[in-house]
Amino acid sequence: MQQLSDNLYITDAPTVRRLPEDHDFDEVVTLGYSPKPGYDFPTASTTEDSFVFPDGEHDYDDFRAATDYVLTAVNRDDKVLVHCQAGISRSTGVCSVVLTECTDITLAEALNHIEQSRPIANPAPEIRDSMEQYTGQSINPAPIHLTK
Repeated sequence: MQQLSDNLYITDAPTVRRLPEDHDFDEVVTLGYSPKPGYDFPTASTTEDSFVFPDGEHDYDDFRAATDYVLTAVNRDDKVLVHCQAGISRSTGVCSVVLTECTDITLAEALNHIEQSRPIANPAPEIRDSMEQYTGQSINPAPIHLTK
């Protein structure tokens, strides 16, 4: 489990399942996929705050809803733990955007901050697209072309 700011943390589902019942998080937010209609997503959230991408595919509206939820909790100074199954893609995307919205760092800087503390962090292309759409920023700024 990595602390990203005063009240924002990131991890994976197995770590959340091992949290003691008396943990000190106000929110434990699960970000998961439901692979087929009627599938009951096995949440690891200890506060019942789950966001499921119901059709099994990434969807910007689902990403936005989860990000808005986490952002609201962080802004009211709740201590928030965000996770997806492996703590690599969905949780990294949401946490990057939340850091960008709560601080004066860019999206690229937020992602780099998470990658430094959590080297396995690597949002999937569709998550990166949603991160950029939400913030209006590019993760990979245009290269600088030097002229002679």
